[in-house]
Amino acid sequence: SRRHLIIADECHRYGGASNRTVFDTRFDAIIGLSATPPEKDEEGEEENSTSQVVINSIGDVFYNLRYKEALAQDLISHFEVQYVSIPLDPLQDIQYDAHSKRIGKTIKNIRMKYGHFMDRYSNRSLDEQLNALKQRIPEIDSDKDVSNYRRETQLRRDLVWSSENRKKAYLKILEEKLEQTDSQIMVFHERVTQLEEIVAHTDERGKEDISKSDKRISDLLLTGEMGYTPAMYHSKQSRDWNPIFMQAFREG
Repeated sequence: SRRHLIIADECHRYGGASNRTVFDTRFDAIIGLSATPPEKDEEGEEENSTSQVVINSIGDVFYNLRYKEALAQDLISHFEVQYVSIPLDPLQDIQYDAHSKRIGKTIKNIRMKYGHFMDRYSNRSLDEQLNALKQRIPEIDSDKDVSNYRRETQLRRDLVWSSENRKKAYLKILEEKLEQTDSQIMVFHERVTQLEEIVAHTDERGKEDISKSDKRISDLLLTGEMGYTPAMYHSKQSRDWNPIFMQAFREG
């Protein structure tokens, strides 16, 4: 019979209850790839914890390519990070502060209940700590404070992502870069729906309340004013379009 090799990309995610089922398939060899490989659990940790499941199924890290090494080998492009501070409007400021206060209260309650368990994960973010605790306390997701924390952080994130000022900042940066360069510009976005709003022509969105910044972005990209044509690439798009857009990007 044919031999089977599993290539597990982002293998640190394979320890979850649904993802770990991939290890039930028949395979002769397996290799895992991850920028954040799972760490061995401390002594006393359950064998079915997410990290331990991955390590038991794939094995320990046998090759580690550091960022500086990849840069020196020209495997990744040089880049410069510039942080842009975008103010919210007055109403959004009030809403943001309200979410933050509720988040602070839930975090305080969570630490009062589970702090003695969380200490061992002190080098991780709170979300990562809660995910790790789920292996020890399966019912933690039904905890009122944990549920409120996750809901409030998502609502606060949604508030920032949907801010009109964010689109205006994106438009300003885009206009400046289009004037300064004759090469491609790649934009990464957190949400497919908002990416589609940026790229799709306003006439095709089925909305009557298109904002001025939306209209300006649409005109800038689709009227040929700057000589650029937009393309989208994401997992929810038709498989026919993704390779076409990727090829168009390569060709400039």
